[in-house]
Amino acid sequence: MLLFNPDFGIISSEVYHTTDLLPSYCLFLFNSKAFSAYGLYRCFSSDANLNDNSIPDFFKSLLNLRNKPYLVWSLAEYRLKKHFLGNQAGIYAFYSIISGRFYVGSAQNLIFRINQHLDNPLRSNKPLQSAFKKYGRNNFKIIIFEVIDESSLDLKTILMNAENYLLNIIPRPLLYNINLQAYTSVGFKHSAETKVLLSLNAKGRIVPLAIRQRISNSLKGSNNPFFGKTHDAATRKRISLAVNNYYANLDYKNMVFSPEFLYQQKRNKTGANNPMSKAVIVTNKKTNQVSEFPTITAAAKFINGTRKSVGLACKNNKLFKGTWLINYKT
Repeated sequence: MLLFNPDFGIISSEVYHTTDLLPSYCLFLFNSKAFSAYGLYRCFSSDANLNDNSIPDFFKSLLNLRNKPYLVWSLAEYRLKKHFLGNQAGIYAFYSIISGRFYVGSAQNLIFRINQHLDNPLRSNKPLQSAFKKYGRNNFKIIIFEVIDESSLDLKTILMNAENYLLNIIPRPLLYNINLQAYTSVGFKHSAETKVLLSLNAKGRIVPLAIRQRISNSLKGSNNPFFGKTHDAATRKRISLAVNNYYANLDYKNMVFSPEFLYQQKRNKTGANNPMSKAVIVTNKKTNQVSEFPTITAAAKFINGTRKSVGLACKNNKLFKGTWLINYKT
């Protein structure tokens, strides 16, 4: 495997130890921005594993042509090496090694979009999700066809054209895609009427706990697209000005609030009505008398203590004044 920097030519892989992090076969071209930002180089494989049965024949021809970016990962390899992609936009696919079918997509952020397919079924393609359940995710390959500079002036058009190219050369029966024409929502805005309908349809919707946990995990730590990054001074200044202008231009006198919001603001929130209050169980260990109080304050008055002392007694599970056992109600 040769590591090739377009500005400096062939570089020894003994100095740049990245080949061990790449799959056994690849023909993957990163753009120049990826070189400088992520320390990656164009990889030309002289030992591509063309006998791998999981690689379709027409992909093998692409390898031989060496004119199309190409990277294949198993799910385990993707989880391990996806940070190589950074925040790059590009064209990707899921390929079933059992059915021989593909789902092809484009994304402004490859990692974020692929993670959505893996961790958030509601944001994915239904036929692809059905295939995941039928064949198992471990029987899918994740393919990165092309990485595109996200600062491109017409990123929307570039992504659509690149995705359409693949949708046109892959036979229809081999696609999980519902739409055969690439579509992107870059720059698209819903009308006010559509926003109202979307809001009404979303009310009362309950996302299963397992899905919520997967979504949360997919955005934690190194999985977060902004992990390890900070805004530069110019960006922070623009954000600050935008926020200040927003609040400076708010017409507070003529703002209209929903009845639910006004009720929450005006209702009595003291004592047991406070959503943050905790009920307390107080047991007199000398008489075995058990008393329940709606708040810490009420319990503190009963035992002639303070809120802090009641809180510590609950936390440490120790008798207060040698008499009172205090616990939060569960």
